[in-house]
Amino acid sequence: MYEGCDGGIFKTTNNGSTWIDISANLCIAQIYRIGLSTSNASLWITGHQDNGTNLKNGAAYTGTMGGDGMDCFIDRTNNNVMYGEQYNGSHNRSTNGGASWTGITTGLTGSTAWVTPWYQDPATANTIYSGRTNLWKSTNQGTSWTQLTSLGGSGTIVDFKVAPSNNQVIYVCRSNNVYKTTNGGTSWTTITGTLPVGSAAITRVDVKPTDPNTAIVTFSGYSSGNKVFKTTNGGTSWTNISTGLPNLPCNCVRYDASSAIDAVYVGCDVGVYYMDNSFGSWQPYFTSL
Repeated sequence: MYEGCDGGIFKTTNNGSTWIDISANLCIAQIYRIGLSTSNASLWITGHQDNGTNLKNGAAYTGTMGGDGMDCFIDRTNNNVMYGEQYNGSHNRSTNGGASWTGITTGLTGSTAWVTPWYQDPATANTIYSGRTNLWKSTNQGTSWTQLTSLGGSGTIVDFKVAPSNNQVIYVCRSNNVYKTTNGGTSWTTITGTLPVGSAAITRVDVKPTDPNTAIVTFSGYSSGNKVFKTTNGGTSWTNISTGLPNLPCNCVRYDASSAIDAVYVGCDVGVYYMDNSFGSWQPYFTSL
């Protein structure tokens, strides 16, 4: 007998006593996030809808943690330390390269996004952050947590970014608001300003690697021309830089840290788009078939 499910295709030859996964080489996995090693180009960790958290190590690509795989990353200073999660912020940590995992949600409260954002501090390796109803911080790899914000209102954090050049500056996004701290979370300011949150929902944020005052946010939905906005003054004002993008949801944005010309990539429902200082509008970088 054969059975298809959201985890793949399986086969049994003994009336269901045991099942064999025969899904190998089928391009059916939906990857939510990918985390790259900073020292080994052949080492990745990926979170897959319904297909677990998986580890690419050289030629091998194997499952390392079950359940729904979501946001994940590898410690930038130690490849043996990895972080993976299941849906709605079920955070886990491995200290042996993915051989075993420990849950690290003790003390965390609040609602979460389906894919809960969490990141490592750019300066202090043992410090990580988790975005829920509020932003949380751990200084011991997730063993314990401290709440950094009291945002009030409803909604969950859809994304946040600790400025790579100054970890005291953090941008936090809900779908309809942007908040910022310049003192590591002691105080917060709402910097939503003129962003079109009444007609589109914020999806992601990124900060220029060399300038904590320059940030970009992306928007979902089908509000024509309201796709990507940029600030160069820490959120005091925002500029619409959507020219060249299709009227499709924009799901992510990333600065190229190695670029001297401010290269930025935006991922849409269809295609990836590129901009740098030499272009006045977004250019197609890759469009899906």
